[in-house]
Amino acid sequence: MTALGTRLFRIAFIALCSWSLGCSSLLAHQKTYSRMPWESYDDVRAAYASVEVGTTQWRDLAVLGFDPYESLNVDLINYIQVYTLFVPNRGVALDDTDPAVQRCVAARQRCRGLVVDVFREHGADEGSFWLNFLRFRKQTQVTGWVFEALLLVIDDRVEMKLHAGNPRFSMYQDQVRPLGPLQGIDPDMKISFP
Repeated sequence: MTALGTRLFRIAFIALCSWSLGCSSLLAHQKTYSRMPWESYDDVRAAYASVEVGTTQWRDLAVLGFDPYESLNVDLINYIQVYTLFVPNRGVALDDTDPAVQRCVAARQRCRGLVVDVFREHGADEGSFWLNFLRFRKQTQVTGWVFEALLLVIDDRVEMKLHAGNPRFSMYQDQVRPLGPLQGIDPDMKISFP
């Protein structure tokens, strides 16, 4: 083998190794999140924790990021919507709900509710690039967090707060298609040969 042939062989070998090792970077990934003033679960949880029932005013909520006019994914609801949240059917009476809910419904127009629904998730394909590319097998790891809250405000003062969520979730999906790219072909598609 000549010096030029050896050099070309080395370059081709290095290029092949680099390309094959870098295949995982060719796998798809995505981020999904609600637009919000908070960067993390801890940020929104801290803002929520600083809301004090009986003390925090409506104007204070805007400073904390709970402003339905400025923050996306913070919805303003009225007393009728509050009623239907807590009394979804005839099996539940208003008297069975929290006293703050009862005061809210009684206050009518003087009561407002804020529903906060924020999340962040990141999905990344894992496994073999070629199995994924040829649609034989797709492995996806999804991680993220979710925070939901309800704040009831009567006469511009917070009277009730509830929250739920998950500071860290992880889901794994493994989709196997034994026929690869042929598995998604429409059975009604007509194939004609000349």
